[in-house]
Amino acid sequence: MEERLDRAEQRLDQHGELIAELRAATLTNTQNLDRLVGVGERFINVAVDAVTELRTTTARLDQNVEELRTMGLRQQEAIEELRAFNRRQEAINDYILRRDRERGNGQPG
Repeated sequence: MEERLDRAEQRLDQHGELIAELRAATLTNTQNLDRLVGVGERFINVAVDAVTELRTTTARLDQNVEELRTMGLRQQEAIEELRAFNRRQEAINDYILRRDRERGNGQPG
């Protein structure tokens, strides 16, 4: 009977050791899971910040594209105005040349 009690005590001791190892492993797993959660949260925060920055940059680029389009239209308008001015100036120059020729032809010489 005493032998049975000794074996039972040994088993209890073994179970106690196994329970202690299990608790230590559970604690280690919990700590590792906490670390993983922290890494996951940091990753999500970085990803959200990157997406937010990308959206901001995209919005700025869209605005720049619109401004460039507006500038391009203004440049086209300015070019057309300059061309119209040049045509008027050429017409005036042609008129002056014709008038000078006519005056030159009409004078005795």
